Amino acid sequence: MKPMTPERYQRIKEIFFAASECDGADRARLVAEACRGDSQLLIEVSELLDAPEQVGEFLGQPVLESGALKSAVAGTQEGLPRATVFPERIGQYRIVRLLGEGGMGAVYEAEQATPSRRVALKVIRPGILSPKLLRRFEHEVQVLGRLQHPGIAQIYEAGSDDDGAAAAPFFAMELIAGQPLTEYVKANDLDVPTQLELIAKVCDAVQHAHQRGVIHRDLKPANILVDRSGQPKVLDFGVARATDADVQVTTLQTDVGLLVGTIPYMSPEQIEGDSASLDTRCDVYALGVVLYELVCGRLPFDLDRKSVLEAVRCIREDEPIRGSAITKAVRGDVETILLKAMEKDRDRRYQSASELAADIRRYLRHEPLSARPPSAAYQLRKLAQRKKAAVFGAAIAVVGLLLGTGGAAWQAYEATVERDRAVRQTRVAEQIISFLQDVLASADPAVSDADVTVRGALDRAARSVETELTGEPLLQALVHHQIGQIYHRLGRYEEAERHLRTALEVHRRLAGDDEETAAIITDLAWALQEHGDFDGSERTFRESLAIMRRLFGEDAPQAVVVLAFIADTKNLKREWPEAAALARDALALLTQSFGSEHEDTAYAQTTLARALTNMGQTNEAERLYRRALTTQRKLLGDDHLQVTFTLTGLADCLSVMGRADEATEVREQAAVIKRQRFGEPVETPGLQP
Repeated sequence: MKPMTPERYQRIKEIFFAASECDGADRARLVAEACRGDSQLLIEVSELLDAPEQVGEFLGQPVLESGALKSAVAGTQEGLPRATVFPERIGQYRIVRLLGEGGMGAVYEAEQATPSRRVALKVIRPGILSPKLLRRFEHEVQVLGRLQHPGIAQIYEAGSDDDGAAAAPFFAMELIAGQPLTEYVKANDLDVPTQLELIAKVCDAVQHAHQRGVIHRDLKPANILVDRSGQPKVLDFGVARATDADVQVTTLQTDVGLLVGTIPYMSPEQIEGDSASLDTRCDVYALGVVLYELVCGRLPFDLDRKSVLEAVRCIREDEPIRGSAITKAVRGDVETILLKAMEKDRDRRYQSASELAADIRRYLRHEPLSARPPSAAYQLRKLAQRKKAAVFGAAIAVVGLLLGTGGAAWQAYEATVERDRAVRQTRVAEQIISFLQDVLASADPAVSDADVTVRGALDRAARSVETELTGEPLLQALVHHQIGQIYHRLGRYEEAERHLRTALEVHRRLAGDDEETAAIITDLAWALQEHGDFDGSERTFRESLAIMRRLFGEDAPQAVVVLAFIADTKNLKREWPEAAALARDALALLTQSFGSEHEDTAYAQTTLARALTNMGQTNEAERLYRRALTTQRKLLGDDHLQVTFTLTGLADCLSVMGRADEATEVREQAAVIKRQRFGEPVETPGLQP
């Protein structure tokens, strides 16, 4: 028998996919021609083509049922004998009862003599492992036995029981009294935050194993028990890779011999079958699928009635069903977490289980995530892979726009982006910033009349969106949103408003009032404010605030930041008492959520300080400005543009206090930063007359 190499596996897949497009005699001729001279290859491909079409239940075969351990391969190997009568004793373990069995062996509840305790005893059928593989099996289980974590079912011992006929390898592990993860969630009717807390604990356990060089490779709800105290316990940690015949220990045995795990939970790189190339990120992907199944009540891919190879193709190439299309409970940050955990490109995925757990806990604490939705450029590339001709025109227009942006536009862009980053921590803002930073790096600062070039390119891009992206209305809305933000950054507020209103109308009609809708509304409010329509800006901010509160709660940071924006608008309307009251509320809530050293907290401090200065309460205003300045310099650096805004506000406050010399000194500090960054002073909001 020829060894199974990645190259041979790839060849089998190529022939299978080609043959799957043919029927009858044509299929037979194609396979015979492709496998000519290699009878083993012919057998392997033929067996795959003859495999049953119904694989949904088979591919997801659980290792646990009704709280008891069950073999991962139950029913997958026909013709092997079952244990009708189990032994009284294996090694030092007295057998109490049979918990489950399958093709590889049986699982018993057993009583250990020393120390006295009940264990789960997994016994491998005699004859399956060679002496070399048996030694490796025992070594790896000993390694796994060193995993000491409250979220991992402890492996106590590995050994072999010789009954005189053949040695039966076994390992003893902690016996968990509990329910499989999905059953526990359903039985206790747990809400989404509680489900997230459970997964974060599972991530902690997985990270513990990863730090000790152990990859699970078969994470799924059936391999996670939750005990009576609510502590999840991961079972079978790494045992799936304990032998060279590890496909027999999991869920798929096709003679290809390279797929390890349970297919619906496999990462795209794992589904390729080259186990040597796997790393801990395949477990991160599986954790994402498990979380998706919990919060959405289904798997991200519909693999029922699909052949094994079609299921493989689906996981490698198709995008998962968006969770927000299934339930509103995962809209916003939860969906962002899901999509990042299940990224097909493992370099774009969470790089560790601890990163995933950290973002989950940030969400639960109402803090900003480290993850962001896929950038606009990435989403356009993904679409281009599906609709190359349709996207080409729009892509050319966007590239022309960005490459035609000159030095003046770049300065205006950088200035406003720096301000936005300091005062707006919204997902869409970060998405656009990332997109522009990626592409504008090659912009030529020597191009003249850049403003006209940008306007023309933007208009061409907008027309291309409408004509070339027909059938992709949500993407059209996204691009209109991007174009509106670019116009805003260039000071073209009427054009910005037009595109933002188009984005809002399309997105709201298709997706309702979700977080993206609120983000578009917020950007529209900023455009109205810059255009001088302060009343319209306030009304629009309040519309965004209502959506954020409905989505995240009255005092959620996403909503409170918008409250601070409204206070800022009140300042522009010279409604100082109202501005101060709103800013105080925002400051208290942001401090409670983020602490005193946070960009959003500092923004609320400066907003309140500005109102107090104009109300004559300059002592408190000065203290707030100086606190904000300390935070901004620590977090953003001494030369950050937001520092200049705060310095300017502080100078205004000192002027009102009659401390003209100090005010001049502070104002000069701001001017120095502006000259260093832009070559000349930049207008910034000052004290209202």
